[in-house]
Amino acid sequence: MEGAVIQSAKNPSHTPQVNQTDETYTITPFESVSLNASQIWNDNRHRAYFSPSIGNLDGFLLFDVTQIPDNAQIVSMTLRGNLENAFGSPYANPIVDIYYSGDDNWTRSTVQPGSLSLDVLLTDNVPFSSYEPYHDFTLNVSAHNWSQDLLDNRICIGFKDDVTYYSYVYFYGAYGDPSGPAPQLTIVTSGGVASWDVNTSPVNPPVIIPANGGSFPYNINVHNLGTTPGTISLWNKVRDASNLYTNVFGPVTRTLPGGANPSRIFNQTIAGTISSGTLYFISYVGTYPNTIADSSFFTITKSAVADGNPWIGESYVTGDLFDEFVTVNNATPTKSMLVQNYPNPFNPTTTIRFDLPQAAQVTLDVFDINGRAVGVQHVEPLQSGSHEITFDGSGLPSGVYLYKLQAGDYSAVSKMVLLK
Repeated sequence: MEGAVIQSAKNPSHTPQVNQTDETYTITPFESVSLNASQIWNDNRHRAYFSPSIGNLDGFLLFDVTQIPDNAQIVSMTLRGNLENAFGSPYANPIVDIYYSGDDNWTRSTVQPGSLSLDVLLTDNVPFSSYEPYHDFTLNVSAHNWSQDLLDNRICIGFKDDVTYYSYVYFYGAYGDPSGPAPQLTIVTSGGVASWDVNTSPVNPPVIIPANGGSFPYNINVHNLGTTPGTISLWNKVRDASNLYTNVFGPVTRTLPGGANPSRIFNQTIAGTISSGTLYFISYVGTYPNTIADSSFFTITKSAVADGNPWIGESYVTGDLFDEFVTVNNATPTKSMLVQNYPNPFNPTTTIRFDLPQAAQVTLDVFDINGRAVGVQHVEPLQSGSHEITFDGSGLPSGVYLYKLQAGDYSAVSKMVLLK
């Protein structure tokens, strides 16, 4: 029927997902093995080894990642290998590559020679010219899609000696034999867990837009179903049966408290140049543009003739859907406070807000996850009140960064995630 409307319907092409807030997991392996095409050396050590007689003898580590939610987004990964200082001290300057392996269902009792593949290079050409107690390999997490690994609850990492002369370096294994600390895989997710719901519906259904265009009011509601704060983006699109049009709203990215459930009424204009027929007005929440946590839609009829009800001339509330959570209070703050940046994750800019109850000399520093300074972002005296500083990460790689505010005697640190 022309003008029929589906109110607050879920877009069937998208399955609700889980959006993660920031979490860090440090995991030791539960299995390790070294092998080549003809031999298994399963003495609880893993190694990067090359011999002209046997070729590469590769070490593999198997990690159980059950504790990480299946829909987490991995933003950084660091593998610490502890070197064996005896027989395993680096010999003849090996160069170590670290690989991802897709073979993650093996155990030490079932693995066969040559059965573990090295599928994706994560980091390469780390030279070991002398003994060191440990080495932290910073892995390129963007080289692999980790979704299936999290669903399978297994991640397999491989070592390889990337030279063709006799050389090796031994790392401690999963079982501590020979004695020594086990390797550690540190995974940072853009991650407590917050789930999301969005619903959108017309105020006065059915919506019929005349041929020369018009506007209509609609209601939109976003609900943080979790108990902890979470960051979410909201955007709207209008499409017909064959085309997805440019965004008509957003993306707007905000951090909402647990349980937050804001609703607003907006006006939407539909241009006369859009083809007649059934249109779909779709609202999305997630990480713009490709990760959809939830969606909702209703239908619009665009008439081929200049008639219908454009809803022009009526007054409706407009403004930021999230005003109540981001409005800066003009009153003098009663205490110093560093507020979570928004958007978060961001690319490449984000806003850092803080409150000062009195004038102070302010320093804002930004560090990477290893504590290395990436520059002083801001130094100046500021008056009391609420302040915002824009951070530009254009020259930085994706990853987790820390920002530290020092204002008089007040000091606070928070995390932000740059995703390119």
